[in-house]
Amino acid sequence: MEEIINNSPAVVFLGAIITGFIAGVSAYIGLLKITNQETVIKGSYELKKNLVGRVLKNEILIECGKLIESGGRIEGATMPDRVEAFLTQTLIFLEGLDLPKVQQYLQLKMSWPAYTIQLLLVNDNLSPSQKLGRAIGVLEGLRSSFAAAAGG
Repeated sequence: MEEIINNSPAVVFLGAIITGFIAGVSAYIGLLKITNQETVIKGSYELKKNLVGRVLKNEILIECGKLIESGGRIEGATMPDRVEAFLTQTLIFLEGLDLPKVQQYLQLKMSWPAYTIQLLLVNDNLSPSQKLGRAIGVLEGLRSSFAAAAGG
């Protein structure tokens, strides 16, 4: 019986396969240790293309929607102080996104959306309702661009 097992091509073949499998797994584990890497489970990470600065694009979409909704509830003609607060809140949100700074306002480099909101804050020629409408337009444009970039 022992001679049949030792001389059997099937046993030799299975032994070679098992030895190769163990060698491959050992090589993989050794390579991970040598290169100081680790295995990451799919779905437990976020791709860099889905980030804006350190914020996820879908979080930006949600926050833009909340700002648009809150801005839509403001009556610009009767609540000029709330319009200014909304513009300030929007500006702070936009500055926190770490968008490319391509425009300059005084000594500050700003993104286009933040620059537009900053100009609305200092423009006395527009009514509060006009400022509010333009700010909501900026947010809707930003939301549309991120929705297109996120594939949704």
